[in-house]
Amino acid sequence: MNRTIIININGIVFHIEEDAYEVLRSYMIAVKKHFGHTADSHEIVGDIENRIAEMFNDRIVQGKKEVVTMQDVNEVIAQMGSVDDFETEETESTFADTTYEVPPMTGERK
Repeated sequence: MNRTIIININGIVFHIEEDAYEVLRSYMIAVKKHFGHTADSHEIVGDIENRIAEMFNDRIVQGKKEVVTMQDVNEVIAQMGSVDDFETEETESTFADTTYEVPPMTGERK
């Protein structure tokens, strides 16, 4: 027998196993820390939460079950990607799409 918790993700209520909740909570904390320094952090985190809610909702409807399990959380996180994956993709796209112009050196440093 597993304990469940009721959570609300973007206005959708889910019953989730307690251990699965802890994994999801840790993931979302890492996401918020990663994007916390960006100007669009609120929007980005909201989009990620919205997508997670959609994926959980699809699993519950398709599986005709009522509780989000550890397997569901692990599979959703695998599809979304880890925070390390966000770092790699963000860095690669930044360097690939950016042209840098180095100003000439002057005798004075600021």
